[in-house]
Amino acid sequence: STNSLVELEKWYEQIDKSFLINVHAIQPTCPVGQVPSPPFLLAAYGTNSVYTGEDVLARWPRIFDSCMAQNIRILGFSTDCDPKQLKTMRESMGFF
Repeated sequence: STNSLVELEKWYEQIDKSFLINVHAIQPTCPVGQVPSPPFLLAAYGTNSVYTGEDVLARWPRIFDSCMAQNIRILGFSTDCDPKQLKTMRESMGFF
């Protein structure tokens, strides 16, 4: 934190800002014949899209472990066609 307007202006001008948002949602599954619960928000955070496939791959085990600690079982991950996430999914599955 700061009490200096000059320092605050410096932060605003020099520090990277997020122009995009990443959203992680959970879609519950249920037995055949039951109405599934609607999806809900797991996490949302800003990004400037400066990350790598390795960053994505490192995030998945943390999400998985955090969910397991809450007795939530993850069956898989999907994406909205973000090239970095798609590449990571493809490489982690051993295809191509």
